[in-house]
Amino acid sequence: MPRQTRSSLGEGRSFGDFLAQFGNIHPSKTRTIIYGARLFSSNTKGSNVFGRIVFYIFSIFCETIMPKKIKIPPLSVVWVATSLFALVEAWFWWMYNYKWFDRESIAFLATITAGAFALFGYLKGIEEKRSGAADKLIERWNAPSFRAIIDAARAIVERDKDSSELGRPKYSLKTASAADTALRGNMQTVLGFFEEIAISIFVKAADEEKLKRFFEAVIPTGYDGFEAFILAERAMDKDPTIYKECQRLVERWTDVRRKDMP
Repeated sequence: MPRQTRSSLGEGRSFGDFLAQFGNIHPSKTRTIIYGARLFSSNTKGSNVFGRIVFYIFSIFCETIMPKKIKIPPLSVVWVATSLFALVEAWFWWMYNYKWFDRESIAFLATITAGAFALFGYLKGIEEKRSGAADKLIERWNAPSFRAIIDAARAIVERDKDSSELGRPKYSLKTASAADTALRGNMQTVLGFFEEIAISIFVKAADEEKLKRFFEAVIPTGYDGFEAFILAERAMDKDPTIYKECQRLVERWTDVRRKDMP
């Protein structure tokens, strides 16, 4: 039978009924709460009044953690690791001060744990920076001003226009139309952005997995549409490294070799 109290709960009301009404806790959960509170209060030194106070405080605590509907918020890896680190360090501190273990070994383990946590924090910071860099690249790609450039170069990507016609020596600034000059500039802007993404990935400045999920179809398709222009520019300047990082990234993501300068 649940414990009867008179001072605050009223005549004939069990503590389980009080919890069910005051804390919106399902009655089936009150047995565990009452048993735990009784166990705690029975092991507490002092008068019966103090035990009841502990009993009451425990019931209020249970009211906050055992509602009818429990919604667990998403947990951050950093917070979980920090909490575990704090618990482990507290355990080491307890063993160091209150148990007859080898104190030198305990201090060594605590130092190793602290070092591992510091390393974790450092690596997690690098990971977050890379993720943030990838987010900025995606944000730039989706910017309205850049979308206008992408849309202008879409004719080349969709093969409505041969990109080799905009590569030297077929293209000449003196004789080219304003439309071709603008289209060539837009194509170079998009290729330059692809090159920036590739370099960011290869130097590990941005999160490749996030960028690949967003650009996996975009960059290879764009490169294939611009490939004739790239090869013409390489041949004209006799420089095989023009947009080479972008080519490397495309080959890495597709496992298909692209043409090199003859």
